[in-house]
Amino acid sequence: MFQVINSRIPACSVSTELIELVAYFDATYVSGPVRSIHGPDGDVRVRLARSSPTFPPNVWNVYEETIADGERTNNLHETWNKAFSVLVGYR
Repeated sequence: MFQVINSRIPACSVSTELIELVAYFDATYVSGPVRSIHGPDGDVRVRLARSSPTFPPNVWNVYEETIADGERTNNLHETWNKAFSVLVGYR
């Protein structure tokens, strides 16, 4: 899905800040950062590979829970606070 969003950003008319934001989000939350892998000593070939993202989708994605009508947050304190607010009638 992220590839679809990323592909719909027209590179010619987008600000540098937006491109940097999308790259940051991709590296941190979706695909992971790109790092270089150097060959053995004396080998000047460089290969680029992705590392694991800092916060992979299984940490923050609550799609399956939402579909199953479960908790839509991965923060138990937030869930408790919301339920308590509803119980006492304060929003």
